[in-house]
Amino acid sequence: MTHAFVVVEGLSGTGKTTLARLLAEALGGAYLSTPVEPYASLREQIDLTAAPAERYAFYLASVAGAGREVSRLRPSGPVVCDRWLPTTQVWHSLLNVAVLPDVAFLELPEPDAILLVTCDDAARQARLDERGRDANDLAEAVGSRERQLLAGYRALGFPEVDTTALSPGAAASEALEALRRAGVTR
Repeated sequence: MTHAFVVVEGLSGTGKTTLARLLAEALGGAYLSTPVEPYASLREQIDLTAAPAERYAFYLASVAGAGREVSRLRPSGPVVCDRWLPTTQVWHSLLNVAVLPDVAFLELPEPDAILLVTCDDAARQARLDERGRDANDLAEAVGSRERQLLAGYRALGFPEVDTTALSPGAAASEALEALRRAGVTR
């Protein structure tokens, strides 16, 4: 039996990681954050030094690695992944990389649902200030990238969970309801 595979996408500071962990717990499944090892230990160096096209190749490979982990975990229970292919595609298209329109060669598991986590910008900035900003957070903040990233995510038509005025538990309840509506859970 193959269990549900759910992806949580969105801008930094929206509550993706918290929500993904709570969903994994509620579904009795595994939480997975991308990139997985061995890519995670290389991420900072790649982000700081690689040209955009090289960075894109790295993140495609890291999603393929995460895909193998998802496939390994799914027979045992649901998997909730914090970021997936949409982030790689949307982000690198903003960097003017010619993203591949067809990545079937990666043989990625298909998510049963992808949720877009959103948040009022003032609340999101306060969350980022509280937790601290990493290199990716700073790169997202350049110019109008955050607005463009959000528009890119929204163009993909994923159901949205706005965490602005919600406690983490209430956001998880909303996300579970979105998954129920999508037929992923009962």
